Amino acid sequence: MLDKLSGVWAPRPSPGPHKLRECVPLMVLLRSRLKYALNYREVIMIVKDKAGNIKIDGKLRRDPHFPVGFNDVVTIMKSGDSYRLLYDMKGRFVLHKIDEAESKYKLCKVVRHATGSNSIPYIVTHDGRTIRFSHPDIKANDTIKVKTPLTPSSTWRTTRSTGSTSSILAAPCWPPEATTSAAMEPSSRPNTILPHSILSTLRKPTETLLPPASRTCLC
Repeated sequence: MLDKLSGVWAPRPSPGPHKLRECVPLMVLLRSRLKYALNYREVIMIVKDKAGNIKIDGKLRRDPHFPVGFNDVVTIMKSGDSYRLLYDMKGRFVLHKIDEAESKYKLCKVVRHATGSNSIPYIVTHDGRTIRFSHPDIKANDTIKVKTPLTPSSTWRTTRSTGSTSSILAAPCWPPEATTSAAMEPSSRPNTILPHSILSTLRKPTETLLPPASRTCLC
């Protein structure tokens, strides 16, 4: 990534989601590869701008030494260009230009599959992501497709057939239609009146429903 005759010093990546020998600092990409800056001072001006010029995997980054690893998506906001960091035939990092639709997801390798507290399954990917409530068919060394950025908007309210209600985090690597015993409903929708059998199982019901015979019409 660096020139042979430009000196012996190189910027060190900050601690982040990738290992030290498996990433490059954001400064090297902007200065040596994309040629958006000529020196360190210009890189600081680009990254530290209040408007936010650089996004990695859909998240705004202001650290010039932020580690960028395999399959990460680097987006330049003002120019609208997006690049994915890949390997070439000799194992060197290269930037591959992609379109807007392709920049909204990335492929991640599953490095660990385990069960946490309260018997909640989770997986850990190669870029440091921890995804809870993963699909049971996902195992270690699998490749999953993750939507970027991963936000809490994927929280769903699930009503199970046993009559109890709970909130789970739907993993972005498998569609909600894969759940057969649950009717999934986004939590962003307005609250609806739940059946009386479900409300009776809650500890503190927010609303008590009267029998149909005892309701009065206020016409």
